Formats: sequence, C-alpha cells, structure tokens
Amino acid sequence: MASAVTTLAASLGIIAGFDLPDALQSGGVLWVLAALTLAPLVLIAMRRFRAAFIPPLIFVGYFKTEQSKGLSLTDPTMIALLLLCGSLLLDLLFGITREESHWQSEFLTQWKGVASFGALAAVTAVSYLYSPPRRRMAGIN
Repeated sequence: MASAVTTLAASLGIIAGFDLPDALQSGGVLWVLAALTLAPLVLIAMRRFRAAFIPPLIFVGYFKTEQSKGLSLTDPTMIALLLLCGSLLLDLLFGITREESHWQSEFLTQWKGVASFGALAAVTAVSYLYSPPRRRMAGIN
C-alpha cells in the first residue's frame, strides 16, 4: 500500500510540474484522474497490440484541424509518434531482458537482410543527388 501511495504521489508530482495547475483551474481534475487510470491500459495495449499504433501515425494528418506551429506535446502527431516509439521501446526492453532470448544471435542471423536494406537506402539516397545534364532543345538558343 505504501508503494502505491508513493508511486501516485511521485506521478502527481511529475504531472504537477508540467500542466497540473492549468488543468486544475480549467476543471481538469477528471482529466488528470482519467489519465492516471488509463495509463496502465495504454501500457498493456503498447505491449500486446504494437501494430495498432502504426495507423494513427500514418493517418493523423487527416484529423488535424490546423497545422502545427512547433514542437508541442499536445500535437496529435507527436502523441501518435510517442505512443509508437514507446511501444517499440517497451518491446525492445522486454526482448533484451528475457533470459531465454539472445537478441545478439538473432540479429547476427538476420544481418544480410539488414545490410541489404541499408544498401538499398544508400543507393536511393545517392540517386537523389544525381541529375542528368540539361540538353539544348533543337532550334532554341
């Protein structure tokens, strides 16, 4: 019980440093409580349904009402990107800490595919630097 209270107090302290005063003034206590209760559900979804966080990042531009004016954590694109990156990071952490899995050996068995993709990306990047020389059209000086 003491650890749950400590965790809640620490998370509220972290939230209070960012937006809690503004949220409390605008009647956002319910939003803060909803965020605290939904956080474990989001973590479970990030672990079990990793691919579900790809389409929101692809299609978030269709749902935005205005163009972003800078880097903001309230921007829907940034929220979708952070959820996807968090999902990948969570999967990576679970993969590394699993005892029966050896991620180094798995990477070494797939190095040809990784190297091939890197070569394709390099050739594509270099091809954008090349442009054919301009030719004069016949009869026009």
